[in-house]
Amino acid sequence: MTKESVKKIEYGDFQTPRVLARQVCVLLKNQKIIPKSVIEPTCGIGNFFLEALGNFSSIQIGRAFDIDNEYVKILKKNLGKDIKFKPHKVEVVDFFTKDWKEELGNLPEPILVIGNPPWVTNSQLGQLQSKNLPTKYNFKRMKGLDALTGKSNFDISEWMMNQMIDWLQVKQATIAMLCKTSVARKVLMNAWKHGKKMEIAKMHIIDSKLHFDISVDACLLTIQSSKYQHKECEIFESLSSSTPIQKIGLRDGFLVADIPSYEKTKHLIDGDQHYKWRSGVKHDCSKVMEVEKISEVLYLNGLGEKHELEDTYLFPLLKGSDLANGKIPRKYMLVPQTKIGQPTKFLSKVAPKTWEYLTKYSDLLDKRGSSIYKDKPRFSIFGVGD
Repeated sequence: MTKESVKKIEYGDFQTPRVLARQVCVLLKNQKIIPKSVIEPTCGIGNFFLEALGNFSSIQIGRAFDIDNEYVKILKKNLGKDIKFKPHKVEVVDFFTKDWKEELGNLPEPILVIGNPPWVTNSQLGQLQSKNLPTKYNFKRMKGLDALTGKSNFDISEWMMNQMIDWLQVKQATIAMLCKTSVARKVLMNAWKHGKKMEIAKMHIIDSKLHFDISVDACLLTIQSSKYQHKECEIFESLSSSTPIQKIGLRDGFLVADIPSYEKTKHLIDGDQHYKWRSGVKHDCSKVMEVEKISEVLYLNGLGEKHELEDTYLFPLLKGSDLANGKIPRKYMLVPQTKIGQPTKFLSKVAPKTWEYLTKYSDLLDKRGSSIYKDKPRFSIFGVGD
């Protein structure tokens, strides 16, 4: 591995393109964010910092910091070229040792904290024997051996963003950070669970392949301070989208991916109505037991053969993948028992067509290999109940 590659991994070094930084600042302006101070804690070559200064005429003071001296030199040079110098500060700083509360203490509000923190995990840094890590403590609150062995793995950006939210609890401020969407969800979950005060957050999806030439789900996470504890986040499909496509949030201790649907169906897991969820019905013979309805009484099985069946013991089949993708039932499953071990011979009288069907394919059903069918009534299935 080259020295440059190690450095790129160690510092999560994906410099934000100027055009992307500009798009983010335009989005923030459209959201009526009017900062008097801007701070970029891990600025790299400073494209976010430069675009913020160029787009927000309201900014009085700017602060930009990075651990890499070469990047700081580049930013200072570009700062002198791009804009009229104001009381800005650009310095080499270690994020993990800097007293950020003191740094932010005297900045005029509202404050904009903007940037693109490192896209690297603590375990990756450990493998490189890097010192670019926060002071070690049980960040994930693991227990027992997991805590002792350091099993908890986390993105450095997650740790940094959690710190930023803590800094600004008593400030009028906005945090706008590029990060992996998985990190954004973890940061929000942590803030919601610990009662952090903030407005409804926003997550704008970005094309990481286009901007950084990496294939990972990524977004711009925007968090504004508030007097109240809002536990929701609106998700937008791009930086140019004005209407959210989804709203996630914390409900009853869970991270809910679709709040309206959760509110509509949460009685299925809570409240006065109690439903027992279990694994799917086990029959081990889908070509016989799963059929597709082609007319009022005619069904097509997996062997390509049509049969007339009573609907008494046929139930709509909805697999987990179908449920996740919003599909409606297309197939039906033959369920000849209502409880495990129930005799099936009675079907010959109450549902003769169904019994005839099962008997026709008895050779396939009798050959099912699982030991659970041994010494059970003929055509038995499992995973059924009240």
